[in-house]
Amino acid sequence: METIERRPWSFLVRLKVGRFLGLFLFILGLLQYRSYNRQFLGLWSYSFAISVVVGAVVFLVILLLLPRAVLVDLALLCWGLAYFLDALDSRDNGANVKDLIFFGSSMPTAAILQWITLVLLFLAVSRATLANLEEKWSGLAMLIGTLCGIALLGEGFLRVKVAVTTPAVQGLPTFSLHSWERKFVELNSKGFRDAEHALARDPAKSKMLIVGDSFAFGWGIRRLEDRIGEQVASRLAKATGKQWEVINASRPGADTLAEIDFVNQTIGYKPDVVVLIYIFNDIDYLIPQQVKVQATLLRRNHFVRFLWQNSYLFQELFARVRMVYYRYRRVDNSAAPVAASNELTDLEFAAYADPALMSRHLADVARLISIGQQSGARVLVVPYDLSVTLQQNSRDRYMDFLRQTQSVGIPICSLEHTWEGHTFGEMTLNPTDGHPNEGSIRLAADAISNCLLVNAQN
Repeated sequence: METIERRPWSFLVRLKVGRFLGLFLFILGLLQYRSYNRQFLGLWSYSFAISVVVGAVVFLVILLLLPRAVLVDLALLCWGLAYFLDALDSRDNGANVKDLIFFGSSMPTAAILQWITLVLLFLAVSRATLANLEEKWSGLAMLIGTLCGIALLGEGFLRVKVAVTTPAVQGLPTFSLHSWERKFVELNSKGFRDAEHALARDPAKSKMLIVGDSFAFGWGIRRLEDRIGEQVASRLAKATGKQWEVINASRPGADTLAEIDFVNQTIGYKPDVVVLIYIFNDIDYLIPQQVKVQATLLRRNHFVRFLWQNSYLFQELFARVRMVYYRYRRVDNSAAPVAASNELTDLEFAAYADPALMSRHLADVARLISIGQQSGARVLVVPYDLSVTLQQNSRDRYMDFLRQTQSVGIPICSLEHTWEGHTFGEMTLNPTDGHPNEGSIRLAADAISNCLLVNAQN
């Protein structure tokens, strides 16, 4: 058998060039990061600077102690290059290793390089293990190796799929979602998924401000013209014969307090109409943070979080198991299953049933409305809840919300009958994500535009 010294790359292997290049690229990636508190050299916090030094020393010691091996050198070179490219893509990724993110990236090139690293390390470990393995352990080793190989194939398939096809959104912050955002989301100077707008009014146009969270943002909707705001505007234009300019101030995860801030940021455009796309998690800011953290598995379990941050395959399996769990789980004694929910569902139902919390919450909603009305705009709140097609307790909550808002004078456009005759699955993006698809949005836009036209006449 040819020894390592006789191979063409033996010189590079002896010098461990690959692993040192990998270390160099890894350190370059770390140095791309910029801390929020920049006490050290005006670039990093002291804690991050110490982490860089300690990490580099530990990494260097490990590299020096590892035996010479072509596969290991190639693996570390690929990993260092992936880390560097990921940090170039976003400076924040330079601190990934501090958060134990070693193989997770939504950047296609970095993600593929990380997978190649895993394959090379698997081959290196297999080669070293099998050479000294006792025969009695061969069966177990074969089983473990086969399972690892299948997992690596699945991991590679999902990474390539996300890189070369249209990524799917899954109702969770997956790598697939981040890749979707890379392809379809562009933010303006205010951080919203929208074009830039002029403050000066065009007499030929009316202005509509759309405020909300992921539903108004267009989560999973590729084209801006298919979003709820743009769909409503197109219907108003046909009905009024006047062009409507849509100003979108929405962001995934926003609650009512954030939406008040969005209105304050954009009310200077002097919209004629302000539409709040209200979702039944806008009350979440009144749920204690400690309770919310305890309610979410990804925050509660560090091992699950580690796997989540480093594996496309784990994210896919987690999303699908979660879907099955919520499909057959009963919420608040409902007789119907919940197909697209999250870990806060029970807490949110309880919050809407709490008179004290609702009083505070509706006061905040009224404050948002007041800001719009004081600028001369007509304001409309649109409760958007697809789960009314699915379960009775959601319908009860919706009707109770309508009664409470109307009792305090909040202008409401009800969508309670909008999706009658359609199933939840027909109206949502996919089985793992309960956000509205284009069909659901078109039906909602019909109802909202009618509400606005009737409101204008009155």
